[in-house]
Amino acid sequence: MEKEEEKGSNEAVKEKPSFVIDDFEILEQIGAGAFSHVHIAKHIPTGCYCAAKIIELPHLKEDEFIGIMREVSVFMQADHPNICNLYRLSITEDKLIFFMEYASRGTLLEYVNSRGGLTEFEAQRYFIQIFSALRHLHIYYFLVHRDLKLENILIDSKGNMKLTDFGLAGTYYNNIMRTFV
Repeated sequence: MEKEEEKGSNEAVKEKPSFVIDDFEILEQIGAGAFSHVHIAKHIPTGCYCAAKIIELPHLKEDEFIGIMREVSVFMQADHPNICNLYRLSITEDKLIFFMEYASRGTLLEYVNSRGGLTEFEAQRYFIQIFSALRHLHIYYFLVHRDLKLENILIDSKGNMKLTDFGLAGTYYNNIMRTFV
């Protein structure tokens, strides 16, 4: 988790608490997906920040719930420097919350758009990191991402790529693609 003092002045977090769960204070919303919204969260005992992906369970259809469980399965299996880490999974009566690594520089799409493209050096560096994460998933877990796009690649505070959003992930063996869970 990223400590408060490690955050740059441009990355100050507005601390508007909405609720506390399992020693995490849920702060401002920083993004939203098809089935969830993402907030910054602060681990109260350590002062470290992470991302809290909050999923409203009553609004999920069965196939959407299966995708969420698939994502949990991938996060629990995969351990690589270019794959977002899952720190904790919490559940309430109506919410499922993933406490994950906070990538303070946002998505690769936001980065590319803000700069009007990438230099050749940047593109090579990012490609190598993304390839390394995908190769790790393929070789060690027989997993494929199946939703690889710039919005699903995050950038951490050190400028490293982090793959996320494994809701459509699948597995392959014997040259046959299968969806698991």
